[in-house]
Amino acid sequence: MFLALRDQIDPTIASISTVMILITSGALMLAQLFGTRREK
Repeated sequence: MFLALRDQIDPTIASISTVMILITSGALMLAQLFGTRREK
């Protein structure tokens, strides 16, 4: 993936990166939400 990124700009790599960021952000939000519920 990184070699292809260095050689040429491909929209597939950009879309995969976006999906990975969304999944990570969603996981962090869920962890924050469930973490605050346990403290109460």
